[in-house]
Amino acid sequence: KKLQQLGQSAKYVVFSWPQHEEGEELRPSSLLAEFDTRTEAISLSKSIGGAAHHLFEHRPMMEIFQDSVFPPLKNNEAKGGTRILELQSQCPFRAQVELRLHAKPLSDISLGVSPIDRGSLVHRVLDEVWNDLKDHSALVKTDLVTYESKIRAIACRYAQSEFKAEEAHRQHLLNIEIDFCVQWIIKLLHIERQREPFRIYRAEEKESFELSGLNISIKPDRVDELADGSRLLIDYKTSAYYKPSDWFDSETFRPKSPQLPTYALAHSAQAKVTGIAFASLSPDKVAFSGLADRDLGEGIQASVSSKVVKGLEGVSTWEDVLAYWKRVLSCLAEEYRAGHAQVSPQKTACDYCHLKGMCRIQEVKQLSDLDSEEDGEEATYG
Repeated sequence: KKLQQLGQSAKYVVFSWPQHEEGEELRPSSLLAEFDTRTEAISLSKSIGGAAHHLFEHRPMMEIFQDSVFPPLKNNEAKGGTRILELQSQCPFRAQVELRLHAKPLSDISLGVSPIDRGSLVHRVLDEVWNDLKDHSALVKTDLVTYESKIRAIACRYAQSEFKAEEAHRQHLLNIEIDFCVQWIIKLLHIERQREPFRIYRAEEKESFELSGLNISIKPDRVDELADGSRLLIDYKTSAYYKPSDWFDSETFRPKSPQLPTYALAHSAQAKVTGIAFASLSPDKVAFSGLADRDLGEGIQASVSSKVVKGLEGVSTWEDVLAYWKRVLSCLAEEYRAGHAQVSPQKTACDYCHLKGMCRIQEVKQLSDLDSEEDGEEATYG
């Protein structure tokens, strides 16, 4: 009687029974004899993946909407530093989320001097050194053995005023940083002695530059004026990993390090820019690496003879290089203003990115791999 009541409780009622138990085949209960058993039953043994798979296959379809564009920026909102172009080049998603939504990473806690503080120390000491020397002729006349004590005094004064070293071990680490800083700068000054005459035109001064409607604040570490009145722009780096090839990209046209090329475009509107160069100061090397319209000493090559330029179609002379940067960086500026925020990182951009949980890059890669496999199967079986 109970079973009859259950059978009449809905328009369609499904009764089920196990087909097997411990290898034995089972039949339905005789209580089900009065019910219609001609309809197809769900066979769990034949259903791939079982009931969960069956339910998933018959799930309601969800509407998928992918929005990878932020609201475009108005003219008065489109402003910032060269970090805009760097992040837009590395990954459009990171540029928009970090710079416009202010999704900044948490600060790292370091027992010693952090890489940022190390760079600040080197920048400040070099700034004071060149405020004192002012030009190449003064450098040539200076006895660097004697001058080393002056560099050390500058480094100690800045380090003690800016970095807290209350414990003995932190003071010891700070002294090591000061030693390295002095050694690197002395080595760099020896290299600079071999250069053609120059004077410091500008150092660590803020400027503004407009590129495709984007107002960019720039602050070149150093601008040298050469004997012919042209300018060489120098960027200090406390790492050996920066190289001229980072200024170009022949495939995606998204250079890894667009900062110095941006400086070159800004100053080329004011005067002739002869070249740009990294000045690396690190345990691995102390050296210049750059490009120019002619050879400017060790590490700064003429663009026409540089390997990094030869792979670019239609680019050989220094004028071609500047034109290439104008096209590529203008495109990045326009994309940022338009709000382009695709999850499209460069090869190593994710290594030090803090937004993996937001962009879900791993899920994107998995979907891409599945699409590739499906395309391969279709091509194979037609």
